[in-house]
Amino acid sequence: MKGRLWDNGIIPYEIDEGWSAYRKALARQAMRHWENHTCLKFIERNKTENVDFIFFTEKPCGCCSFVGKRGIGAQALSISENCAKFGIVVHEIGHAIGYYHEHTRPDRDNYVQVFTQNIMKGQQANFHKLPTGRVISLGQKYDYNSIMHYARNTYSINGFLNTIQPIPLGIKPPGIGQRVGLSAGDIEQTLILYNCPKCGSTFQTISGSFFPPKMNVNAPRKSLACEWRITATPGEKIILNITSMEIFKSPNCSRDFVEVRDGHWKKSKLLGKFCGRGDIFNIRSDTNRMLIVYQAATINTHTGFLGNFKVFCGGTLHVTSIGYLASPNYPDDYRPNKECIWKITVPDQYQVALKFLSFDLEHHAECSYDFVSIHGVLDKNASHVATLCGQTVPENIVSSSNQIIIKFVSDRSKERGGFSAKIFAEYNECDRKDHGCEQTCINTLGSYMCACRQGLELQSDKRSCADACGGTFKAPIGIVTSPAFPELYPGSKQCTWIIEAPLQHIVVFNITYLDVEGNDYDDQLCEYDQVNVSSLFSNGKYKQHGSFCGTKRPSIIFSESNVLEISFGSDDSVQHTGFAAIYYIVKLADTLVIMQRKSLTLLVDPNECSIRNGGCEHDCVNTLGSFQCICRTGFTLHENKKDCIQGDCVHDIFTVSVPPMYGIINSPNYPKYYPASKDCAWHIRTLPGHRIRLIFMNFNLESHPECYFDNLQIFDGDSSKSHQKGRYCGRRVPLSIDSTENQLYMTFKSDNNVQKKGFSVTYYTLCGGALRASKGKRQIYSHPLYGNASYSSMKSCDWFVIGNDGFNIKLFFKEFDVELADDCSFDYLEVFDGLDSHDSRSLGRFCGNQVFSIKSYRFEANAIVFRHPLN
Repeated sequence: MKGRLWDNGIIPYEIDEGWSAYRKALARQAMRHWENHTCLKFIERNKTENVDFIFFTEKPCGCCSFVGKRGIGAQALSISENCAKFGIVVHEIGHAIGYYHEHTRPDRDNYVQVFTQNIMKGQQANFHKLPTGRVISLGQKYDYNSIMHYARNTYSINGFLNTIQPIPLGIKPPGIGQRVGLSAGDIEQTLILYNCPKCGSTFQTISGSFFPPKMNVNAPRKSLACEWRITATPGEKIILNITSMEIFKSPNCSRDFVEVRDGHWKKSKLLGKFCGRGDIFNIRSDTNRMLIVYQAATINTHTGFLGNFKVFCGGTLHVTSIGYLASPNYPDDYRPNKECIWKITVPDQYQVALKFLSFDLEHHAECSYDFVSIHGVLDKNASHVATLCGQTVPENIVSSSNQIIIKFVSDRSKERGGFSAKIFAEYNECDRKDHGCEQTCINTLGSYMCACRQGLELQSDKRSCADACGGTFKAPIGIVTSPAFPELYPGSKQCTWIIEAPLQHIVVFNITYLDVEGNDYDDQLCEYDQVNVSSLFSNGKYKQHGSFCGTKRPSIIFSESNVLEISFGSDDSVQHTGFAAIYYIVKLADTLVIMQRKSLTLLVDPNECSIRNGGCEHDCVNTLGSFQCICRTGFTLHENKKDCIQGDCVHDIFTVSVPPMYGIINSPNYPKYYPASKDCAWHIRTLPGHRIRLIFMNFNLESHPECYFDNLQIFDGDSSKSHQKGRYCGRRVPLSIDSTENQLYMTFKSDNNVQKKGFSVTYYTLCGGALRASKGKRQIYSHPLYGNASYSSMKSCDWFVIGNDGFNIKLFFKEFDVELADDCSFDYLEVFDGLDSHDSRSLGRFCGNQVFSIKSYRFEANAIVFRHPLN
């Protein structure tokens, strides 16, 4: 077993980044549990220093681990969702530390009885008794309470039968299989196994004190060695004060001393080595760990020292390659009323990259309670990057310089799990000339990757590109094109496509575009480049339907079996644009119908947009026999009809007067990220007497408590000088917004820093509303499509016309055409002298086509109700 121990009790680890925040925290809590009771140290793996490490992941075995250190690099410690419990994770870590199951000890038959007939098939190996010599129990007695012991019904065939039980040792047999935590025997055995110092302890608290035991001058002569380990959260630091020091003084403190190191082990940076008398104050760590070693080799009456420490968060963190940061007390809930400010610095010519591994803060729309705020630092000036809260893991953040400032704030209530983050010294490898990518270089966090243009594929060297072609198709409909279509196909290329239909089906194949080197005659030989189409039969034979080249498209091809082969070949001379074809798989019984009815419309209308987006820079819309490129909001179509250029971002919208009575407004470049430094405005109008409603479908702008950087503002009128309805940013979707009258004004502004996805909002008209009467004339239209279409059925609209005190309100109807009925029981306009149509006096109900006028007799307000039929 000794060969499987981790050197110096240090166990490097990594956690699968695909794990949930809960499982990540659970793994760290279990490791802290082992650390807190032993001298073991679990550290985040450093790729340059730690070859061997445990990797928390999920394997088909569910929850399992190799016993001890394998010494082959990464060794999996599997925790599935079904067994992600604290005690189980502590148990599996026990295996990785070096422990077999307690009930497999060579002497287990003296303590437990195993019922092999009750064990699930495939799990018997977990109960095998290990041979003497393979397991060294270090003189420790059998531990029924060990975290490494199975319960009575573990892996039972029905859950009720015992698979293992203690041999009776009295009236009440001991319990087995607890998963609460380490037993006293687990702790004692680990202290012996890893040769932990006999005095000292581990601290995982925000403050504490410690001192060595007093030496007995009458005891046998032997040295005393103690070790105290202080562990804080990544991003926290430690201050240590040593007082009442009275240690035998020797040259360079070579005999008796107290030694303080900035880290987790004996080779960490030395902060000081002390002896003699006096007090030492403000010994500060630069990391989140501190190791204090005390050695007394001299028999004397010196009392030792008193150590006091405190943990604080914030400060400057220098990251040369990879570092870690977490909220105070992570992975447990963060503490209330905390404020931590970190300044992260990486080497010059690098950027700070922040990747959140888990995130769980109190949620608030404006992140007003608990939050993480991030500011970039450029030329000593700080610029806001993001303010984060809630439970969604934020996107990766990359600074524009080699410094960022991160601030964490918690209020006095609602503590949650907090956050953990990985910090990279990020370098854009794509800026280097030797990145090796043949076509496109894509920078990623900590690395880069190569990519190829559409129609090409990355080769096995992950750097070079070659034309993609060939393959097998089984979908009921699909498209086949020559390599790089609609660009020139490459020379010396051979491609084969197989279209495989079910039995009793055939393939209908239509070449919709052909431009292949060769002539256009019916007897063409196609001796240079060609497209060959053949039916393949189950007996290995085939029938060729033709070899095609030139520009003359052949007739539609119907396969004579359920498999059609298309091959394309080009020589090394002249290249053309190639071919495009569409295929359909149809039942054999339907073939005659297709041919007789010539129902080939679908067959001859391929979706050009499915091939390299039709060459469109933004969006491609397929049309019958063709296609059309369109640009996203904020861009206009170039004269080449494919590219998009940034256009004017000021819009006057009055489309609600013609069908349809709604529309969509998107931020520039939506659904892609909006550009930097944009300043846009939308003036939305409808007919007088009607209002505008906005309903937001998606919303994601750079966040800030005051929406200072990127924002969307909405004004209740015709300009930004009108009353502001709201100012919005962040990710919370605004509620619907209604205009008071017939106009709304929207502005969108982005700075030159962070860009997000933007917004998409639907606008449409509402009839009715509250109107203010003035000395001048104002107009009301019965419905938004007035002048273009009749009003619709099942419609009811209310207008509230409010006048000033001391004035009457008079209504003049220039046009009036409402369905006529004897009692106006179907369509009508009813006017009330007051704001409440139930309590106010009706001034009349009107229908037909006679123009009239009405004068109110009250001085405060009138309500006008226009109702459409409800039948």
